[in-house]
Amino acid sequence: MEMLTGPMHSFRSGEISVLRGGREILHLNIEDKRIGIDLRDIQPIRDLLNLLNLKKLKQLKGIAEKLREDGLTITVSHKGDTALKLGAEANPRFARLITLSAAIEISSIGKLIQIIREA
Repeated sequence: MEMLTGPMHSFRSGEISVLRGGREILHLNIEDKRIGIDLRDIQPIRDLLNLLNLKKLKQLKGIAEKLREDGLTITVSHKGDTALKLGAEANPRFARLITLSAAIEISSIGKLIQIIREA
């Protein structure tokens, strides 16, 4: 986990766009201890989305809890609409019953389902 969260402390702010074939597929927005991930095109990043399957939920939970410990937040969006928050700013409400974690927030179940279906 330290390998993931360690370098995140050195980021202050900025934006990164990932292009494939001249088309933006991913946009990162970094601000203090927050990293926003906006998935602009889901097809090329299917492997990343496989983290959301139930088999990997335990691993995702561990990452989210480490982010929370370190005061960091990752927000996953699709075309600007937030679907998932991991870490310090997560406010899980009902998702806590599913994930058994205070560090994973499903902001929009509809958007999350859409991401999974398009993957």
